[in-house]
Amino acid sequence: MLYKVLPLVVLEMSGQLLSQRACVGERKKMTNIELENSEPLKVIQSALAFSMPRITYGVNDTVLSFYAFDRQVGRLRRKRIKLNHLGKRWFIRRREREICSRFLALLAQGWSPWGNDCPEAATALARFSQSHSTAERVHVKDALQRYADFVEAEVERKVMSKDTRRTYLSYIAKLRASLPPDMPVGDVATANLVAFVDGMKAQNLSPKYCNSVIGWLKTVFGWMLERGLVADNPALPIKTETLARQQGRPTMTDTERETLFARLRQHGHLEYLLACLMEYYTYIRPNELYRVKVRYINLAEQTVTIPAEISKNKKTAKVTLPAVVVDLMRELGIDRHRGDDYLFGKGMKCGPVMGNSKQFGRFWERRVA
Repeated sequence: MLYKVLPLVVLEMSGQLLSQRACVGERKKMTNIELENSEPLKVIQSALAFSMPRITYGVNDTVLSFYAFDRQVGRLRRKRIKLNHLGKRWFIRRREREICSRFLALLAQGWSPWGNDCPEAATALARFSQSHSTAERVHVKDALQRYADFVEAEVERKVMSKDTRRTYLSYIAKLRASLPPDMPVGDVATANLVAFVDGMKAQNLSPKYCNSVIGWLKTVFGWMLERGLVADNPALPIKTETLARQQGRPTMTDTERETLFARLRQHGHLEYLLACLMEYYTYIRPNELYRVKVRYINLAEQTVTIPAEISKNKKTAKVTLPAVVVDLMRELGIDRHRGDDYLFGKGMKCGPVMGNSKQFGRFWERRVA
């Protein structure tokens, strides 16, 4: 049967080829005006009217460059736009894809940097800006709430620590109290944020704290920019204060160290003396030391175990305790406490309430120094 079907297939294919050739012949008879107005040619011409925007990082300047058609000269011309005013390079690198995609969308809609080859360039630019600015419809309180939800989600994903969450939520509360809640987040200007920072400086907060707030403002509005809540980052122009270089802490001599330990014992600060001895002999970090529980300590083996959940490197480690530390623990009756009690709990006392990493520094400033 194949020899009977094959001629029919060949004839059908031949008919299609003949019809295609006829269409080609008709297309050759099109006038130049009809050819220019044909849709396929318009698509090709629009695609050839510009090149893909790209960002280059030079020695001094960060530049966005692309080619766009200029009707006055009848050819493509290169356009270079400096981006130094947007901020540091790490900030631009994080948003490189978004910047290039937005310029690409503008060029695809007919916008030209030369402003002469597209009569509706201003209309296309306004339409593009309007389609991308949802910030006018989002209030400050709603935008900050979305960021707070994002912070909670990052903590759940174990990307952000609980201490960082506590700090960020404090910043959010302060910024929410400083700005009108019904103010569109797109209307937040650099002057509003500068007034917010100046208010903190007026409260005699440390320059280091104010610099941290400025860095957070750049982060949170950068987050809003990535999600289309704002058109730009108003926090970028704010400059941080240059802090005076602090002198390195001098190293104690053996005599000074022995004098300090003797003074702590003389004044009855045995818990703080134990913390100093553990820091000196075991090198356990203060951020780990305040979370050590009694059951992590084995006085018979003279060891203390730092589990992975409190260790900075997320690895369980066992540290040897010298005899002077073990003797002081027995003197304080650490072995008579429950296993879930914290070695350095609230008020530097061994108990069920966990302390914090800053209590060691506060105790030194208030009781010892």
